[in-house]
Amino acid sequence: MLNPQLVGIVINSLRAAGITPPELAPIRPFPKIRADTAELPELIVSSEYEDPYADPKVIAVVSKLYIQSIGQLDQTHYLNELRRQAAELESHTKTILEQLQNAFNATANALVADADPIKGVEDPATIDQRTARRDTATSALNVTQGITTLENLIKAWRDLWGAIGSNSYGNNAGMPFTFMNPNAQQWEELRHKPTIWEAVRAGEPLTLADSPEHVGKRYQSMLHNEQVALHALRESKHPSLLPEGGYGSFIV
Repeated sequence: MLNPQLVGIVINSLRAAGITPPELAPIRPFPKIRADTAELPELIVSSEYEDPYADPKVIAVVSKLYIQSIGQLDQTHYLNELRRQAAELESHTKTILEQLQNAFNATANALVADADPIKGVEDPATIDQRTARRDTATSALNVTQGITTLENLIKAWRDLWGAIGSNSYGNNAGMPFTFMNPNAQQWEELRHKPTIWEAVRAGEPLTLADSPEHVGKRYQSMLHNEQVALHALRESKHPSLLPEGGYGSFIV
């Protein structure tokens, strides 16, 4: 179940990413209880009921005093309301993920198109908007904004999955595979600076993973690809001395 304590974080992250969060039923306020034992004796002795303890006024005060004695009832109510909101938010998970995926794809496509004139620049934010050529300045501005948007979308994606309790990336080294899926050779060029911008500069497609498990699978696939490549390299440096047909070819 989605962590009730993280509902607010998920909602804020979605808004920061430009995603309109689902409308959740608001938390209902807990009525304040005001009762004092000092008023109870007078209510009892002045009651017009034959049995003053059956007097609704007496019962009302006694009930309030009892509820007050339970303690933290308002906090319990608040936690219950958070759980209700969490369940409601979780029911929208599929739709939210589709929104994040669509927004990511649209932003990534625009970013790649805007990046062409400035791919040689290590950091688009260093381009001076006042002195650069208009097309260069426009590209730099669009790229910088696009990167920020993608970062916000990725954060919202991670916050949602984290709240659900699924964040198995394999390890932190695999986290960049949230937004790209390079093979071993491509990863070798990106591993020291695995950022969105470096991926774009290297021509690596930007693709948002379906889930943290998908991130882990991407990373493990790259590691397997890397091991296969290393094994092939070792074999090429130390070729087998056996004939192609194996030991059997020695037998006449």
